[in-house]
Amino acid sequence: MKRPHSPSWSRPIFWALRALSALAVLCVVGVVALSRPYAEAAPARDCWPETAWDERCQWFDALLELAQAADTAADAEPAWTQERPVYGDDLDRLATIVLNGIADYGLTDPAAADATGGPHRPKSVTFEDFAYEASKVAGRYYETEDRIGLNSRYLADPVWQRRGYLKVLTHELIHAQGYRGEVQTEAIALQVVAALGNEGEPGFRRALLEELRNDALWSAYAIAAHHTYFVADDDVRPACDTGIDVHGYTCIPVAPPNEAMLDRLNVVRQRVFDPVELSYSDYKIRWWERHEFSLLVNNYVMPPLAFTLTAYCRSPHTLPDSPSWQRTIDGQPVPATLPADEGNYVLASTGWQCPSWW
Repeated sequence: MKRPHSPSWSRPIFWALRALSALAVLCVVGVVALSRPYAEAAPARDCWPETAWDERCQWFDALLELAQAADTAADAEPAWTQERPVYGDDLDRLATIVLNGIADYGLTDPAAADATGGPHRPKSVTFEDFAYEASKVAGRYYETEDRIGLNSRYLADPVWQRRGYLKVLTHELIHAQGYRGEVQTEAIALQVVAALGNEGEPGFRRALLEELRNDALWSAYAIAAHHTYFVADDDVRPACDTGIDVHGYTCIPVAPPNEAMLDRLNVVRQRVFDPVELSYSDYKIRWWERHEFSLLVNNYVMPPLAFTLTAYCRSPHTLPDSPSWQRTIDGQPVPATLPADEGNYVLASTGWQCPSWW
C-alpha cells in the first residue's frame, strides 16, 4: 500500500532551508549596507526640537522662504544708489519725510508747541564718525542732547552706501518719539518704512524688503549656529552667564552648530546675494561672532521680525500695546495704537505665505 504523497513545502526540512536562505540574504544585505557611507545609510537629522513649544525647525524653512521672496521683490525696486541723488544727503529733508510718516502712523507729541501736535523733531540730524564703534553702530539718538547721529560710513564706504540709511534714520526718529526699547523701536520703524514705501516715497520700499531679507537670514543663522529660538519677546531679557535664559535666547554656545542647516542656509545666501553682498555678509558674520552677536540678534533682528510676522499671520494684526511697549514723554507713559497693516501689505505683495503649521 502506497504512503500518501506529502508536498515538499509541507515538510519541516523545507521550512528550515527557507529560513536559512532568508537569513543568508539578510546577512548579505547588511554587509552591503555597512560598506556604504554612513550618511547615505542613515542621513543626519537636520534639526532637533528641544521642547514641546520649540518651533525653530519649522521657522528655519519659513525664514529661508521669506528671504528669497523679499529678495525677489527688492530686486524689482530701484537700488539706493539710484535713489540717493533724489535726496542729496539732505538729512533735514529726509527727517521731515520720515516725521510725516510717523505722524501718519499716529505717533504725535502731546507736548508739541504747534497746533497739530506733530511728532517730535530732534534738534539736529547729522553724520558722525563713531570711531571704534564704526563697525557696530549704524546710528544713535542722544536723548540728553536731543540729537541724532548717523554713521559717516554711509557717505564713504561703498558697501554701506549700497544699502543706505533710510531705515536707520527712521529707527532713531522713533527713539526721539519716546520709545527707548530697541525691540519695539525696530518693529515700529519697519512699519513706518513700509508706510512710506507704500506711499511711493523713493527708496523706502526697497529698504524694508532688504531689511526683511537680511533679518530672515540672520535669524536662520542664529537658529542653525546658536540654536536660538525664534520667538517674540516684549519683556526685558535678563543677562545670563551660561546656557539659555528664561526667554529662550542663547547667551553662550550650548551645542555645536548644525552643519546641515548651515549648508542649506548658505545655498540661499549664495542665491540672493551678489558677490559683493555675499562677501560683506560673510565678513559681518565673522565680525559679530567676535563681538556682541547676542546684542545684534536679540535686539534688532529676531524679536522685531517675530513681532512683524506675528502681526501678519495672526489676529489681531497689530503690534503689542502692553505697558512695556509704551513710549515715555517727560517721564510719563503714553499709550499708542500700533497697527501693522503697512508691513502686512508689503509682506503680502512678496507672495510669502504664513506657515501652515503656525
